[in-house]
Amino acid sequence: MQSNRKSIIAYVSIIFSMIFWGISFVWTKELLNANFPVFLILTIRLAIASLLMFSVFKLMGKLERIEKTDLPKFFLLALFEPFLYFIGENFSMHFVDASFAAIMIALLPIVNPIALHIFNKDKIGWNLLFGAVISVIGIMIMSTNPEGEIKISWQGTLLLLLAVFAGSGYSVILSRLINKYNPITITTTQNIVGILYFLPCLLIFDLDKISSVVWTKDAILSLVFLAIFCSAGAFMLYSYSAKLLSVIKVSIFTNAIPVVTIIVAIILGQELFSFLKVLGILIVVSGLLLSQFGFKKRRKI
Repeated sequence: MQSNRKSIIAYVSIIFSMIFWGISFVWTKELLNANFPVFLILTIRLAIASLLMFSVFKLMGKLERIEKTDLPKFFLLALFEPFLYFIGENFSMHFVDASFAAIMIALLPIVNPIALHIFNKDKIGWNLLFGAVISVIGIMIMSTNPEGEIKISWQGTLLLLLAVFAGSGYSVILSRLINKYNPITITTTQNIVGILYFLPCLLIFDLDKISSVVWTKDAILSLVFLAIFCSAGAFMLYSYSAKLLSVIKVSIFTNAIPVVTIIVAIILGQELFSFLKVLGILIVVSGLLLSQFGFKKRRKI
């Protein structure tokens, strides 16, 4: 009974994590429209999230002391994600269409089990891989351009591959930390270290662009929402789910992110409702369900 309750909480947590990350594209678009450079967005959202989490959870006594031997793992964790992952994903959009980017990022749940098997000797369930492949097919259908044209370039493809491999690296390191530290400690430390990576990039590449930023009420709210719900909440929920289920099991849920994004975009009138989008969403959800439950072997009497 207790095990079932924990599983339900884990699945609810990962679903909300995907919802927050799916909506993040709407808030990010709001900031880009206000001339916010990418490194400024990422640095501020991490700073707000880190300050909030450290202040609240330090007072509550929820932050654990990190052993010196584990510090390199936390620096590696933050290097993979958010740093390298966000660089690959955000800057690839200058070279490729969003549909192609969604398809490339959808490869992550396929690469993740392979990486975890190579580096951690984790067992790969065939239902996981099969479900991941089905969800990728769903995203390909969902992302189909009505004109049948997809913008692709070698620069964009390399940046997206960087994001995919960074995401896999994050999964490998996270799997080595979740059994030792709680999700609050992992996410808070990850965000603080992330600032150390992004701040030099902001000062070198985007400092001269700050003067053209339009500080509207909507832009400020978007930054706060990105910090609270995405950089803090989503990562904590993801780590919590991974702790209860497994990194392999929860990683496939990243393919639900474009589903959430498209649904929100349709509601806001930014995307048109179509049969292919509905079909793609249903296939993605089917793949996710298959990856979690799989098939049971029939017992011989």
